[in-house]
Amino acid sequence: MKQIINSLAAIFPYFRHGSFFVLAFLLFSLSSCFQHFYKTNTTGSVDGRTLDQLESLKKNFIVHTPAGSFGLKNIVVGEDMISGDKEPLNPKNSKYLNPVAGKANRVPKRQMGIALEEVHLYTNNLFEGNERINLSTNQIFRTDVYGFDRDATRRSRVTSIIGITISAAVIIGIGAIAASSVSTMVITIPM
Repeated sequence: MKQIINSLAAIFPYFRHGSFFVLAFLLFSLSSCFQHFYKTNTTGSVDGRTLDQLESLKKNFIVHTPAGSFGLKNIVVGEDMISGDKEPLNPKNSKYLNPVAGKANRVPKRQMGIALEEVHLYTNNLFEGNERINLSTNQIFRTDVYGFDRDATRRSRVTSIIGITISAAVIIGIGAIAASSVSTMVITIPM
């Protein structure tokens, strides 16, 4: 057993001081823990009043067409129409263009503000050039208003806490077994 401990001490210099156990604990417990999720809140249609509410909340509108996606700025919402100037998508927004509807989608905590501000409008219209676009609400066949997924985030939190607790118990158990076996070893000195 002493040879194993000496070998580990050569690889991990702080093994004898318990730092190896702390390193192993951190490695096992902090990978993929406490993740955050968003959901798409997909609907098949949208009306002008809903678009007006979303615009008043300063959401980022992204229009999806068969030719590609673009953002809208200088938005004006009418009773049955939304209009705005086309703008290239911010690279930060392009990460969340193709989520899986009806499923929890992971988002890093530092980017929650970006993802939760997006509204995606899907249409079959083609908008050529960089002119101001006018999109009637009856031409929108799908709307995604991203929102925080409390249930998936809560499940992740509970799973992480359980995983950390089990990892800590296993590491403490291994440390106790190792300490017990080292203290009960009989040292023989060859003569």
